[in-house]
Amino acid sequence: MLACEDKHEGVPQIGLQALACGIPVVGSDCGGIPEVILDGSTGRIFPTGNAVAMAARIAEAVDEHERTQQMCHAGRALVESQHSMDSMLDRLNAIYERHLTPLAAMQLPSTCMTAVTTLRL
Repeated sequence: MLACEDKHEGVPQIGLQALACGIPVVGSDCGGIPEVILDGSTGRIFPTGNAVAMAARIAEAVDEHERTQQMCHAGRALVESQHSMDSMLDRLNAIYERHLTPLAAMQLPSTCMTAVTTLRL
């Protein structure tokens, strides 16, 4: 089991890694943790800094074994569908297409092309 109680967490890579491995996760409601650890779906969330609530959520994870296993499977599915290399590359490609396709269709003046060519040198 992984218990994350970080007060300054962005995207919790350790949480994603635990979910990918099918490990039960309990995390605080800080930063990006609740975006990855979905309370009641992929893990359990507790208020940041509340040790009693953290202990209670850990106890739930142990006591409710079947429900915890369901969350582990859901967590793995979440990582595979939204955080795999393929899904991240697909999202990055969509950003490039959305922003670069209109530029490719534009007729740029020759002075712009000269500036671009100069910058490449």
